[in-house]
Amino acid sequence: MKLCLLACASLCAAQSVTIHTGTLIDGKGGVQRNVVVSVEGSKIVRIQPAGPAKSTYDLSSLTLMPGWIDTHAHPNTHFDKNNRFVDGNEPVEQEALYEAGNLLATLQAGFTTVQTLAAPVDKTVRDAINAGALPGPRVLTSIHQIHDNSGDPAKLRELVRQWKAEGADVIKIFASASIRDGGKQTMSDAQIAAACGESKAQGMRAVVHVYTADATRKVILAGCTGIEHGAFLDDATLQLMHDRGIFFDPNYLVFHNYLDNRQKYLGIGNYTEAGFAKMEQVLPEIGKALRRARAVAPDVPLIVLTGLDDEALAAEAMKEGAQDYLIKGQIENRALPRALRHAIERQRMQGEANQIRKLQLRLKDDFLSHVSHELRSPLTAIYQFVSILVDGLAGELRPEQAGLDEAGVGQIDPERPDLIERRAVEFCAGQVGVIEARRAQVRA
Repeated sequence: MKLCLLACASLCAAQSVTIHTGTLIDGKGGVQRNVVVSVEGSKIVRIQPAGPAKSTYDLSSLTLMPGWIDTHAHPNTHFDKNNRFVDGNEPVEQEALYEAGNLLATLQAGFTTVQTLAAPVDKTVRDAINAGALPGPRVLTSIHQIHDNSGDPAKLRELVRQWKAEGADVIKIFASASIRDGGKQTMSDAQIAAACGESKAQGMRAVVHVYTADATRKVILAGCTGIEHGAFLDDATLQLMHDRGIFFDPNYLVFHNYLDNRQKYLGIGNYTEAGFAKMEQVLPEIGKALRRARAVAPDVPLIVLTGLDDEALAAEAMKEGAQDYLIKGQIENRALPRALRHAIERQRMQGEANQIRKLQLRLKDDFLSHVSHELRSPLTAIYQFVSILVDGLAGELRPEQAGLDEAGVGQIDPERPDLIERRAVEFCAGQVGVIEARRAQVRA
């Protein structure tokens, strides 16, 4: 069985096509066999059992699935002929060529939508792909970025409106410094409120480069919709993100890319020895944030896809909750659909196991509560009855009974029913034979 990824961005500009596939992974956890997918423009409009009619594309021997989405990419960046990092410091024509090549490679790896955050050249390449002049995935770009030095709150609102008119698909905001510079909040609260608030008012998604929990809460409450990095998020902030439907993109593997290619970056900008030390320090924090995020949304299966062939990294990703780990460019025909099905099934089984454990704990609590109640009621009655005897209200006690007060009854506090069970046991264990049951004739 071979695998085909549905790349509507380059195949289905404005035409209607039908695709006959032997196996369809629908992207919602389901698998269908021998079906025809009907596509109009860039939208899947219908999925139905295959019939005798001939389809535009015969993929009956293949597995078809929706394309993947890369939510944070910088396809204009690359390494030059000297194997050194390049980030825009070159003629724009050359930058555009490298971006087009990177986007084509990304499409061929299975990603049919890429969000680039961002460079002005993104718009040029995006528009060429949309016009059919270049092959590539659907590109969503912010075109520009907002920083703390981009202007006062009024200016930031103006920039959001300007970039929307220019054709931006999303607003990218740097509310914090690079982790190589410490990751602290750099934009003022007023700037954050203006940039996020205006993005929301304009109906624009706004994703924010941020690390700390405090700064993250500010951008969420201001109206932004996505968090990039977020290495130091706490449980309360993650719960707030969950409750408000905020997207979390921890960029789990990006620091590994930097560290594995250290010599290609070192000495450029803040890619210093101190900067690399900061990235090494933050790696465990990203893992912790991912683990906490998984606890908030435990029903979401997770597969890590990376260009890094690193067994230690694979083990780390699995430890943090990933169901599987795949290498770009090394995915065999059967590996991807099998990994997806297994991840969904393992997550389902894990969810069922968690529900069983919760039920067992609840039954145990209910049982203990019932036993405690059944013990507590008679023991309280016994305490009250013995207190009547000790106080002499039922007549004078015999000498062997008179020591009961000091021996045990005085240790049982009726205001502390949680102690009654334990002290009743202690009292009974030490007073065997002191209280005797004797028959007596009672006159009515």
